[in-house]
Amino acid sequence: MIRQIALLAIAGVTLQTWAAFDPIVPYHRMKGDPERMAADMRHIRQETGLRRFFITGPGFNEVMYAPFGDDVYPSIGRDIAAVKKLLKGTDIEVGWWCAPSIRYMSDFPSIEDAWGNTSKDNKKCVLDPAFQADWASKVKSVVARSGVKFVNIEDDFTYSWGRGLKGGACFCRRHLDLFAKVSGRRLTG
Repeated sequence: MIRQIALLAIAGVTLQTWAAFDPIVPYHRMKGDPERMAADMRHIRQETGLRRFFITGPGFNEVMYAPFGDDVYPSIGRDIAAVKKLLKGTDIEVGWWCAPSIRYMSDFPSIEDAWGNTSKDNKKCVLDPAFQADWASKVKSVVARSGVKFVNIEDDFTYSWGRGLKGGACFCRRHLDLFAKVSGRRLTG
């Protein structure tokens, strides 16, 4: 963070300009340590003028490579709520950067390319109602516990590439059915 601010200073961006811009900056979640996160944010506020933060989480290592417990998302909400409580009375704002977003280890149907290959990257078909409900419940669990006003949904999910895919996805039954309904024409992948 300090390095990024130094680079902006070299580029001629003053703290006054920066403060007028009032950006929201990502802050890596220190799982279970709201006191340290709040202290860091106070320090950053004092030294740089930055006052708005997105606490990021859960993080790839926690949800992308192996099954994870039901408490992962609720614990993010509890940590953020504790940080917000510790910062009460300041002008520091805290939100949540949901990262990764709609990619996490699960048994929901994976996206499928036109040749029937499925993603090996935990990319799930967003038209699957069970997946939609699961993901929405994860986001809601954080928001309900933390009371954040802003949730940034990570945006690096794509249907067009990934391990196990030749390219161009999702061509699963749900997507083909939706295309047929919208276009009035049934096509294969």
